[in-house]
Amino acid sequence: MPPILKPLKPKVVINSVNTFDPIAGTYDFDLLSLNMKQTSHGAAGPVNMEIEDSDASLISTLKNGQLVEIYLAKETFSTKHYLGHIEAKNVKRTDKNTLLYTFEAIDLGARLLQRIVNFYRIQKRQADGTTLDNTDNTTLIDNIVKDAIQETFAYPSKGPTVASDDSVAVGGVEATDIRIPEYIADYKPLNDVLSDLSQLSGRVYWIGAARVLNFRSPSAIDSGVL
Repeated sequence: MPPILKPLKPKVVINSVNTFDPIAGTYDFDLLSLNMKQTSHGAAGPVNMEIEDSDASLISTLKNGQLVEIYLAKETFSTKHYLGHIEAKNVKRTDKNTLLYTFEAIDLGARLLQRIVNFYRIQKRQADGTTLDNTDNTTLIDNIVKDAIQETFAYPSKGPTVASDDSVAVGGVEATDIRIPEYIADYKPLNDVLSDLSQLSGRVYWIGAARVLNFRSPSAIDSGVL
């Protein structure tokens, strides 16, 4: 018997309230189209979707800046694949009974990678003042990556405000065992810092929907969808 092919389905939650879930049968709105691209190696992951709201029940509740969550699955929605914010909303009435919304959302990772950081790391020397101290782990590339995300001193005191919902964990940073003698980030975008360090270590990076920074070997990536 040939295998049963099941279609990949999306679950979309807007503002933690309005839900489109074809598996559970929850239809707060009708999703007509969805185009999604996840962040990879610093490239923004935009989402474009069109929904139908003919009874105008959502027109006063859906606004720019609201959170968009997207899950993908064939049977059970358990993994969140996208987390972003509405950047633009267009409303179009095709006739007196049909109201369409077109949304564009930018994922959380792309927004956070625009942060400005200012810090440096210089590898310690041995007693002779010349030989590098290879027991100094502060210049391991994976530790520099973690510091760029976690250490509050890396963010200029007069830099852009970091919103409370912009916290990022570093559980997806893979150990590299690669040290560099020094690294200086002089008021650079976080994306540029991670790009520098990924090129030196052969890693790729992105901030996933679970608010976790992934900094990994390309061979260690699995979408978790199929």
